[in-house]
Amino acid sequence: MTGSTNNRSTLPTRQQIVDVCGPREDTNVLKYEVDGAPPLFIKFGFDLVGEAETQRYLYEQSARDPDAPRLPKVYDSFEVGPIGLQQGFIVMEYIEALTVEYWLEKKPEMAELLYDKVAEAVRWVLNCPVPPEPRFGPVGRGPARHMAFADRIAPLEFESTGAVQRYFNKVGRKLIPHVNHCSQYMMMPPGS
Repeated sequence: MTGSTNNRSTLPTRQQIVDVCGPREDTNVLKYEVDGAPPLFIKFGFDLVGEAETQRYLYEQSARDPDAPRLPKVYDSFEVGPIGLQQGFIVMEYIEALTVEYWLEKKPEMAELLYDKVAEAVRWVLNCPVPPEPRFGPVGRGPARHMAFADRIAPLEFESTGAVQRYFNKVGRKLIPHVNHCSQYMMMPPGS
């Protein structure tokens, strides 16, 4: 198992987290409760390392800003499984709050206020300072992860958006002859 942690004495072990999340088809999040300890929120799935690092960064920014939206603290993040197929886990603070969906159902007259609050939170995130070493990929470390890459992991760490563009241009040049050939074949009338 690989990952990083922000120690909290009441955290379950990583194996306990893996076991409680188990194979699920209906959700990729859960509230984890153990007697005597504050509840935790666990998110699990693929490509979560970058999300955890970014969330840590945003939490640090919010802790310094009294006008920031309330963001959960990340206590632990890790991956298990073979490269390219790792299952990721983010263990974070559980924030007890009613959802926007709940308020809209119970108090629809508050819709405009709720949408304004959501927009305000999104604006806050968009206006956060850029990390000290901006890069293409997760905050802090590692290659970019996205389904556009083989095995969902970039083959290298990109130092700039220009490097990303050069990479995809090179890949595109390799694919274009194949794509053109396929499209010509697909457009031929039957029997030719």
